[in-house]
Amino acid sequence: SLYIWNAADNKLNRVTDDMFNAGSPVWDPTGSYLYFASQREFAPQISNIEFNYATNRDVYLYAMALRKDVKNPFPAESDEVAVTKPKEEGAPAEKKEGEGEKPPEAKPATPPAPKPMTIDFDGISGRVGRVPIGADNYGGISAKPGFLIYVTGPAFYYGRQGDRPAQL
Repeated sequence: SLYIWNAADNKLNRVTDDMFNAGSPVWDPTGSYLYFASQREFAPQISNIEFNYATNRDVYLYAMALRKDVKNPFPAESDEVAVTKPKEEGAPAEKKEGEGEKPPEAKPATPPAPKPMTIDFDGISGRVGRVPIGADNYGGISAKPGFLIYVTGPAFYYGRQGDRPAQL
């Protein structure tokens, strides 16, 4: 399980379900999410030599929204199609005043001071969304602004190398 210590009340809070293994937590740079790996895929491989099974590639990646006002970073995509009318050909569009001109140069802004991180612990385990990639052997998770970086590793074998190289 993953726990977060709350400095305000000096309390340790379990934030993941105790039904599944969870680990490799990584804070989102914006302070909105906690990314982590969790073993929730139970599709065992059956041996053709002996009556036994093994689990492999059983880890998914998840994003936990730390506050109630934070949206899922990977919302389900709609399969609805928007129908638009084709543009009528005819008279060329009139050029409006200011169109095609260079925008004024923007001065570099001073970055805002970092806000203190706030976490709504009430119902936090229900604000978990799966990253839309299949189960695999994930590790080395890192979160950068706009990016989730991870390594996909090979299966573990006794006495020999894995079946594929690790990939970033």
